[in-house]
Amino acid sequence: MEKFEGQQVIVTGHSLGGALATIAALDIQYNLGRENKLTFIVNTFGAPRVGNKALTESYNHRVPNSYRFIYGWDIVTRIPRDWQGFDHVERAVQLGSLLTWQIVSRRFSDHAITHYVAALEEKTNASAKVNF
Repeated sequence: MEKFEGQQVIVTGHSLGGALATIAALDIQYNLGRENKLTFIVNTFGAPRVGNKALTESYNHRVPNSYRFIYGWDIVTRIPRDWQGFDHVERAVQLGSLLTWQIVSRRFSDHAITHYVAALEEKTNASAKVNF
């Protein structure tokens, strides 16, 4: 295990993959991260809520470099409901516009990974222009 000491672990996923990435990062950090001084970067896209308040508090403490990307009205990011006992992990990053007349239909179409990719490319291109 010492060959993993001090390594950076990058975990990412979209939709169910994002939920699994969140749980996997917490599991790896809990079981291997402390003793091997692993650092984590977690990026999820359109991920649902994955745990209760205790799980999300543990995650937020153990995996501080985590970003939960949400595009527009993506419905998957709103399930399961908080009244069912589920919470989101911290650091949500909103992508795309929330302004629309098509709130119902956009809840489903905004979940497409292509929207996330296009929004991140747009942000990257805008940042590159500012740095020139």
